Amino acid sequence: MSGNRLEGKVAIVTGKFLNFQRPFYQTSNDGLGGASGFGAAISTRFAQEGCKVLIADLNESGAQSMVLQIGGGTVSMKMDVTQESDWKKAVDMCIEKFGRLDILVNNAGTSHKNKVSFYPRIPTIGTDLRS
Repeated sequence: MSGNRLEGKVAIVTGKFLNFQRPFYQTSNDGLGGASGFGAAISTRFAQEGCKVLIADLNESGAQSMVLQIGGGTVSMKMDVTQESDWKKAVDMCIEKFGRLDILVNNAGTSHKNKVSFYPRIPTIGTDLRS
């Protein structure tokens, strides 16, 4: 199924995975960013609808693999959403390659086995875990 609802648009799809089976400060590179899970599905669908997509993920090889699967106007970069410099690079890449930026899907998130009712901000990873 494909269409043209996003024809001419440019999107960044981000992600970051934190596995609570590991120490909270240790991020995983096999995660749920633009290169897998929801991010992969969003990136794929956006491209099917005519969007140029920057897949931004900690898992650089996974992001590059998604680019090969999706094709078209899809590009990738390694990105840590907690780093302002990475955001600047992502926006600059979109402007340089596509001349614009229209959509941001900040798909960064965390994963854990048990639902946490309250978790304070952990400055080490810069992610607010409260819902």
